[in-house]
Amino acid sequence: MPETISEIFTFEEMQRRYAGAWVSIAELESDENMQVVRGQVLAHSANRDEVYDALERFPGRALAIEYMGTPPEDWAVLL
Repeated sequence: MPETISEIFTFEEMQRRYAGAWVSIAELESDENMQVVRGQVLAHSANRDEVYDALERFPGRALAIEYMGTPPEDWAVLL
């Protein structure tokens, strides 16, 4: 089960704090390109499936899920 957090962070703080982990974020602020600027970290885990499974605990919330790191070369990335 991924850890649940209630603090609000800037995206840069999330990248430093959760490097190499998947993070679900309740979006509080995004930029003109719909990129998260800051938000509430709801759950994080090194295991992507755990973060997706945790979504059940937050029905009806607008969320973003981000990987906080450089994707490995064998990953396909959609922008």
